[in-house]
Amino acid sequence: MRNRKYQIWLPLLFSIVLIAGMFIGYKLSRDRIGAKFFKNEKLSPMDEIMGLINKDYVDPINMDTFQVKSIDKILGSLDPHSTYITPEELQNINEDMAGSYLGLGVDYQMKEDTAIVMNLFPDGPSAKAGLQKGDRIISANNGISLIGKGYTTDSIRLRIKNIKESKIVLTVVRNNQPKTFTISKAVVPKPSVVAAYMITSNTGYIKIARFSETTYPEFMIAMDKLKKTGLQQLILDLRGNGGGILQQAVDVVDEFLPDNKLVVYTQGVKMGRTDYKCKRDGLFEKGKITLLVDEESASASEIVAGALQDWDRATIIGRRTFGKGLVQEQYNLSNGGALRLTVARYYTPLGRCIQKSYGNGMDDYESDLQKRLDSGELEHGDTVKNHGKAYKTPNGKTVYDGGGISPDIFVPYDSTEHPNVAIELHIHGWLNELALIYYEQHRNILDAFTSPLDLNAKYNPGEQEWTEIVRFAQNRILQLSNISPKAKASILDDFKANIARIKWFPEGYYIVHNIKDPAVQAAINALNNSK
Repeated sequence: MRNRKYQIWLPLLFSIVLIAGMFIGYKLSRDRIGAKFFKNEKLSPMDEIMGLINKDYVDPINMDTFQVKSIDKILGSLDPHSTYITPEELQNINEDMAGSYLGLGVDYQMKEDTAIVMNLFPDGPSAKAGLQKGDRIISANNGISLIGKGYTTDSIRLRIKNIKESKIVLTVVRNNQPKTFTISKAVVPKPSVVAAYMITSNTGYIKIARFSETTYPEFMIAMDKLKKTGLQQLILDLRGNGGGILQQAVDVVDEFLPDNKLVVYTQGVKMGRTDYKCKRDGLFEKGKITLLVDEESASASEIVAGALQDWDRATIIGRRTFGKGLVQEQYNLSNGGALRLTVARYYTPLGRCIQKSYGNGMDDYESDLQKRLDSGELEHGDTVKNHGKAYKTPNGKTVYDGGGISPDIFVPYDSTEHPNVAIELHIHGWLNELALIYYEQHRNILDAFTSPLDLNAKYNPGEQEWTEIVRFAQNRILQLSNISPKAKASILDDFKANIARIKWFPEGYYIVHNIKDPAVQAAINALNNSK
């Protein structure tokens, strides 16, 4: 009987001993550097090095930060536009590309350590709750401080975004008195078409800031509005537009070219060739077009410029574009971030690749715009447009590849009108901040103007405003006392345009600014003088 019981339990005991032996063997082998439990599981040298650093490095190390730096170094050795995007960065990028975001519908700007409400989206949640331009935001949800020297507009926006509740209780200061508003988060549009108006009786102007998922429908709404008010010729402004979604750019071009015309094609060693062609009758295939570009017009903007130039459909005006002709595919990663990997190149209908050289490294690539300025290209004409391969358009015009789209009509950058101190005012948004302060102090006068053109005709900033601008700049260690009369006049004009922005949003700014904009005036002249 005892032997029979032993025989029954023997297989179970044997299994337990075998499993224990395997476990002990695995523990011993795992502790030996380089040993692997599964012989066919081969780690790359990178994986092994990262593992050893994490396990045995002498000092504590943030592996997430270390890995990001390593990834950036690897991708930087490929090309300038293959990049790793952190989860936080990806959220902001996705909002830009989506053309909307979940939030409060308020734009603000830092004044020292405080966020000041600059604009409210019409009928947005903050406007409905009663917020006003000039309100100073100090806290959210009765305890989350939003004031302090370490804050930026981005950090405040992130703090508000990270509040999980659907309703935000904002405390602001207005006229030196605290006020509290309960604001419900909502989906707020983030328009990419920031201005669309008739600049003359028959000439329309459209400004596209970027190519997001809503650009094409926004563009069609703008075109429909302008056509109803007499549109016969168009100024399309892509200056400063760094690109975005390829298909949105293709769809915009489709409205200017006949059906089946090639807009752009992409090709890579592993991706093959993909053609993007016009698919429908265009809304504006016959009217005259001028396209404004500059050294910050890139990627999707260059696709538009290249297609319209190759088909002799538009006159390109301004300065040579950025020169980004690489196509990125986005791959989502398990940590919530993403990899944007270059997989192909863009080619214009004639076969031009407009990607500028990056063979001399990232530092040289990133300093290209400064080199253009230092060489005098931006001021005295495009000195490199003939350095690439030559192509002929259907009408016999010669165009070139190899580093951006060169304009048909060059408009110089005037450094005497825009000295470095004036650029500083613009980069930091200080002139816009001062315009808001001035607007608050003179609201009873400025609110009497009925339109941007009314403001432009009747309000001319003078010595009083200039004194305030100089004092404001001095507090930020900028000296404006010795600038040229031309630069002074330009700053005062921009100050007025920023007041128009506060009252009538971006379109108000462009309506006032464009009156003296040399590129816009060159476009009007080109349209009126062309056959």
